[in-house]
Amino acid sequence: MTHDAPRPPADMSEHGLVATSMPDLFRLAMRQSPVATCLVDGEGAFLAVNAAARALLGQTADELVQLSLQRLVHPDDVDADSAARDRIARGETDNYRAQQRFVRPDGTVFSGELVVNTLRGSDARVLAYVVQIVDVSDRETARDEAAFAREELRGVIDSLIDPWVYMVAVRDDEDRIVDFAYRDANDAALVANRMSREDLLSTTLLQLLPGHTTNGLFEQYVAVVETGEPLALDDDPYASELTSGGLRWFDNRAVRVGDGLSFTWRDVTDRVRIRRRLAHEARSDSLTGLANRLGLEHAAREMFSREPRRGRRLAILYCDLDDMKSINDTYGHACGDLVLRAVADRIDGALRHGDIAARVGGDEFVILADGITDEEAALAMVVRVAEAVTRPVLYGREAITPTLSVGLALADPGDDVEAALKRADDALYDRKRARRETARG
Repeated sequence: MTHDAPRPPADMSEHGLVATSMPDLFRLAMRQSPVATCLVDGEGAFLAVNAAARALLGQTADELVQLSLQRLVHPDDVDADSAARDRIARGETDNYRAQQRFVRPDGTVFSGELVVNTLRGSDARVLAYVVQIVDVSDRETARDEAAFAREELRGVIDSLIDPWVYMVAVRDDEDRIVDFAYRDANDAALVANRMSREDLLSTTLLQLLPGHTTNGLFEQYVAVVETGEPLALDDDPYASELTSGGLRWFDNRAVRVGDGLSFTWRDVTDRVRIRRRLAHEARSDSLTGLANRLGLEHAAREMFSREPRRGRRLAILYCDLDDMKSINDTYGHACGDLVLRAVADRIDGALRHGDIAARVGGDEFVILADGITDEEAALAMVVRVAEAVTRPVLYGREAITPTLSVGLALADPGDDVEAALKRADDALYDRKRARRETARG
């Protein structure tokens, strides 16, 4: 089917069919077929075309009879079926499929899928070819658009700063999900997992990150596939196997795609640590490093909300640093700050694990102690703290010995926090007033 020399007009009649000895049944089937069907000779010249073919090719029967099929093929596609035609010539096959573009007289181009069947004579010589052509332009367009969309999506995925992977479910004989196998990943995921693409796509989630079975993440991934509900976890802690077991925090997102997960994550460890540091600073006294009033309120709410335990009470020590004004007036505020820091360190050093000390004013401190058995134990704590504070603080050549006045109140979990703090404050006031009266007497 390679020659395109004009042929003498054949009798194309009203239906475009040659008036030969072609069986009537074949002529009828060809004429009524909704598929573009052509009969061409061994040189590719048209012998007959049905109405569907004339409409598809955009030419009349008389025009087509002057042409060969190959003359209508786009120049770049003329040899697309040459290998198949050679196999027919060698007698290796009698039919084939091919895809070629065709050019109509108005210049428009369509993609056609050809089904070619060979008609041979009794001596096996090729008599003609029956060629059916289906316009697959829409299919080609859809395929091109899908390919473009895939390339576009691939570009978006690869440009993501956050790691992304696609994992398919691995199921056992009872159709239960027992793992997820990596099937795709962007460059950021390869960096995050410290693996090449080939290595990552040949492993599974639990082979790479077995900790997912113990921290509940794996079960949550399974639920996404089984229910279709997306997963969103913020500030999720994970002791990553890829970072020597150090605890890090992640924002995780997973959605079901087919029988698998489209999964992306972001390491937010720095954000969490900054937020925690800022929260700590907001609850801490900048001079002494102890809790401030906000930190005290937070700790007190936690302590007072615990379940009461028989024989275990809370002690509140409201402390005032004596003669602080005199120290500032005599030695200056730099000395006063030094004394405050020394006192804070000594108070903190005298506490048990779990006790809280806070600076709530210029020279005022509050201590919260849990698990106190009775008033005697609380008084022993008062003495221990006071003795720890009452040691000289050196400032240049001066030795300044600070002292504390302490008001004590006992409370139980569930009591009102403000009321308990006020009782301790009132006890401090009573103690200082008694000391002043003793000094005057």
